Amino acid sequence: MEDSMNAGNAKYFRTPMSIKELVLRAGQRKISEINMFLENKQKSSSIPKINPQLLYMEIKSKIPKFDQISNMSFTRNGKLRFATSDPVCAIQILSLDQLFNISVNASVIWEGITSRFLLYEIPTNVSLEELSVELQDSNNFEIVEIRRFIKSGTNPEISPVLITILGTVLPDNVKLWFINHKIQLFIDKPRQCTKCFSFSHPSRFSQSPAICCNCGSSHSGECTVNANRINCKGGKFFSLFFVLSRKKNYGIKKCRQHVTFSEARRRFRASNSENLSTVLKSKSKENNIQELIYKKFEKMMTAFQTVVEKQTAFLMEILQKSMETMLSQVCSIVDSIMRSSSPGRKKRASDMLNTSISPVQVFSGNSGKPNTELG
Repeated sequence: MEDSMNAGNAKYFRTPMSIKELVLRAGQRKISEINMFLENKQKSSSIPKINPQLLYMEIKSKIPKFDQISNMSFTRNGKLRFATSDPVCAIQILSLDQLFNISVNASVIWEGITSRFLLYEIPTNVSLEELSVELQDSNNFEIVEIRRFIKSGTNPEISPVLITILGTVLPDNVKLWFINHKIQLFIDKPRQCTKCFSFSHPSRFSQSPAICCNCGSSHSGECTVNANRINCKGGKFFSLFFVLSRKKNYGIKKCRQHVTFSEARRRFRASNSENLSTVLKSKSKENNIQELIYKKFEKMMTAFQTVVEKQTAFLMEILQKSMETMLSQVCSIVDSIMRSSSPGRKKRASDMLNTSISPVQVFSGNSGKPNTELG
């Protein structure tokens, strides 16, 4: 990473401070821990797995603040990984050049002590050195590197820049030329090698020969084989949406938790896997949830029944009042007709009224005979 950072040009700026000085300054910021790798100087060889007790004695003899090392482990690609929260201990580890008479190189995992964010619409006529000085004077952070994004063959007036600062906590706003820019954590897109189509390394670090994107084998000419998913030899094309979506989730966890891509992948898989205790806990939670749902449903049904009873009583009361009103109006109309009409009309009206109410058959007393008189 150091070699790539030292390639200064118009599109890239790297702070002149050394790695050890940056680690010391990172210790003054809010970080969880500092992670480092020890690897064999001969890239083709790896650090052999040694007796842990002998390794402990060797580290103890070469690092004065060995008690500040929180973790030490071997990686799958033959490297030795250290974790510590003390920047002085980290510098002592970075100063190691030999381990059991094996020449080693030490490097820092920058994801654990830095954060990145984008600034848009930055004038291209402003040098990245000037931009770095202005940002550090107006804000309380240390800039590690700045990268400007310009498409080849173009000469735009403004462009976005990617800024890397020390510390794992980003401010809400960044002040630049009296303007407050609202920022957020920069999340990498899934990176895929164009030679072997692996998501674990970029194309420039690939040691494999170029393969076909359709079948996964190395050949020349047009491919006539059915498409396969290269990374797992499945029966589908390698660039399916859910594969890229899964790699995107790895990238989100990598940036938010400030870990490497492989560590983010391991944590993501561990969070999705379930053991027996997790299943039992989830089952007990489901039972409790079912009981709560039943109780809630009973309360809702009781409340609903109460409301229905109230509405029914209210409707019956309204219906009774309306029937009484209608009967009183009918009686008043009949009474007025009986008073103002001749005896013949009264008799015809009485017969018609008796005929209309005959299906009801109003009974009086215990005689069992219908009463056809009107009072």
